Amino acid sequence: MKINPMTWTKNQKITGVVVLSVLILGGITVGVVSHQNQVHAQQVAQEKASKLSHERKVKALEKKKAQEAEAEEKVKSFLDQANQNPSDATIKAVNTAIAQLSSETKQEQYLTDLKPITARLSLLNKARAAVKDYQAHATDSAKQKLAQEAINALKDKNDADVKAELQKQYDASRKQAEDAAKAKTEQADKTADTTNNNQAQSNNNSAQSSGSTSTGTGTSYSPSTPNYDGSNNTGSNHTNQNNNTGNNNSNGGNSGGNSNNGNTGGGSSSGGNSGGNTGGGSTTPPSTTIVWRAWVKNGAGVIVATKDFSDYSSASSWGLNYANEHIYDLLVNGKPGSYGAYQVEV
Repeated sequence: MKINPMTWTKNQKITGVVVLSVLILGGITVGVVSHQNQVHAQQVAQEKASKLSHERKVKALEKKKAQEAEAEEKVKSFLDQANQNPSDATIKAVNTAIAQLSSETKQEQYLTDLKPITARLSLLNKARAAVKDYQAHATDSAKQKLAQEAINALKDKNDADVKAELQKQYDASRKQAEDAAKAKTEQADKTADTTNNNQAQSNNNSAQSSGSTSTGTGTSYSPSTPNYDGSNNTGSNHTNQNNNTGNNNSNGGNSGGNSNNGNTGGGSSSGGNSGGNTGGGSTTPPSTTIVWRAWVKNGAGVIVATKDFSDYSSASSWGLNYANEHIYDLLVNGKPGSYGAYQVEV
């Protein structure tokens, strides 16, 4: 059966229009609902994506803050170590930790905190170097002054232990220098006394006969007169100016008298000749040379160096110079060395 709207009655036409309207409106409604559903789904997806992005950003920010806080704690820890013990290593550690900070403001802040510690390290290094230099030149008053000034410049309470140790080293070197100077003065006094004694003895020796010899020990020497036996001598035998008591006898074919110069006693001679020092033979002493021997002893009293000179002044000067040049080598258990000179036969 074919449906021809042209043949419809009025009621059929009205019914058909109503049905058609319902169909059209239904289709439109379905389309609108479907579109709305699609829009809602898109909105939900966008909201979900936005929420995830926000959560990621929050987590990343929190992680960054945690890393920054950890880096800052390291800076503070290294700063404390450097403050307690300034050194190239501790200060380098602080600088490395500061470089890990992302905030330039905090970097500048901690670099400012590091400056006084760096200045303290400079003073500590200067004091250490000055004390070491003074230890090697303890008799140098200029180096002594510089070392004490460098120690006094350490004013931070955290450097108290280092300052005390450096002062202890400085005081030990100063005491060694003072002891050496005192020993040098005492030795100079002894040398002066020895010189006077030696000069007096030398004057006494010049008044004795050429047959006398001199031997010395320490810083002085004692003259002795050897006895010589002669034969076929005629005359008088003279003894040197010694305050002795006794008899001098000459053996052989001599006759005469023995005269004593400043002696108490008598002499006798036997023989068939008479006269004053006439005879057929004489005995002369062997030729000797007197030199001054300089010596240097260490603190234990052991001689470590000697040298011969023709005069006392040269020998004493050599001993003094040697002792000064080897002042620390001669120290034994804190006791300084010594020097002097004495006469010997060669």
